[in-house]
Amino acid sequence: MKQLISDLAETFLKSYNAKDPREEVANYPKYYLGSAVFYINNDQKSSIIDGQQRMTSLTLLLINLHHMQKKIDEGNRVQIHDMIFTQRYGKKSFVLTDEYREKCLTALYNDGKYHVENEDNETVKNMVERYNDIEIPDEIDTYALPYFIDWLIYNVILGAITAYSGDNAYTIFETMNDRGLNLTQTEMLKSFVISKITNKDKRQEIDIIWKVEMQKLHTINETADQSFFQAWFRGCYADSIRPGKVGAEDKDFELIASQFHKWFKEKAQHIFGLITSDNYYSFFKFQMPFYVQQYLKMTKAFTEYNNDLPHLFYVSSLGFANSLREPFILAAVNLNDSEDVINSKLTLNLLHYRYKNDRVQQRTAEGAVFGR
Repeated sequence: MKQLISDLAETFLKSYNAKDPREEVANYPKYYLGSAVFYINNDQKSSIIDGQQRMTSLTLLLINLHHMQKKIDEGNRVQIHDMIFTQRYGKKSFVLTDEYREKCLTALYNDGKYHVENEDNETVKNMVERYNDIEIPDEIDTYALPYFIDWLIYNVILGAITAYSGDNAYTIFETMNDRGLNLTQTEMLKSFVISKITNKDKRQEIDIIWKVEMQKLHTINETADQSFFQAWFRGCYADSIRPGKVGAEDKDFELIASQFHKWFKEKAQHIFGLITSDNYYSFFKFQMPFYVQQYLKMTKAFTEYNNDLPHLFYVSSLGFANSLREPFILAAVNLNDSEDVINSKLTLNLLHYRYKNDRVQQRTAEGAVFGR
């Protein structure tokens, strides 16, 4: 938010002159914010597939500017309500909202503040924090403010790309973001999964679960989410590994390491058995949090001695490569296992490796499931 406002203000102030008539703003330089991808469903309702962060940030900025305009003469105020609200059949609602955000946005618009409640999700908490981060530079004073808002509305460009099916929307999103380092593999995977869940409430639920679980992983380090998916998919779902000969093609084990989001998309039906919207919903509601929990327990036991998992503390002495030990240890664990069984499996897999060390390199992909 701070970077966005800094960039916008800097671009505007390079051209702004207090002596200019307001219509001169039309000749100020344009600022391009990129493109957003929208999906129009059968009910003609629009969902954002890519660009939600930018549009949310702009909505919060407009709400802040709405309050700032109260300090200037009414005749000089810019009409921005239509960019914050929309009205259909006499019903007024925010342009960008859902039922989880409505209460927060209404309070911010009416009062300029919102008290976060226990039942509010992480998105609402983040919105309030980012709103409080908004600080318009002093150079944009009450006289310059209408000029700035005019420029924001008419000179700041956000392209809109519309798709009329979930698959097409994700294809556009993937093509736009899978070039370079704009988004991580985890973010690409999430977008694909969300695009497969058709029920709005279930989609929102998975979105919240995903954010919560990724935040847990990020307590390890900022790339732990990607390491987790590589370990989980390799340990529990990889069916093949590249043979050790010149010119051999990458198989599941290697493809998961390089681009696990693409690998998952291709294998979702064959390996994971995900066909329907409910399949995707159930898998990521139950399986992902469970394996995140085991991953966190496992990685913590690597560095902090745990009486229930003593062998994990000494795993480095077993000669494991980091890329092998995590999938190997996770491979034996199942969702329906009790806590005692899980701990036993995590330990027994290591003991098995210790005494079968000569076989591990040949049987990494299929041998990782010895404990199952």
